[in-house]
Amino acid sequence: MRDIVILGSTGSIGVKALEVVASHPQNFRVVGLAAGLRNISRLAEQAKKFDVPIISTTGSGKIT
Repeated sequence: MRDIVILGSTGSIGVKALEVVASHPQNFRVVGLAAGLRNISRLAEQAKKFDVPIISTTGSGKIT
């Protein structure tokens, strides 16, 4: 099993990477996610779905 961190997890490439992880759960474990504030709710959903212990956001701005 490989531990992975996905940067930009809420973007199109990050979402596709998480689809690969979901298809091969015996091979990968997501240990970290990072994304900007624009999709903070999607980041939270991803963290919950994959039971990710570490999440990070970047940039500044309002969370709505």
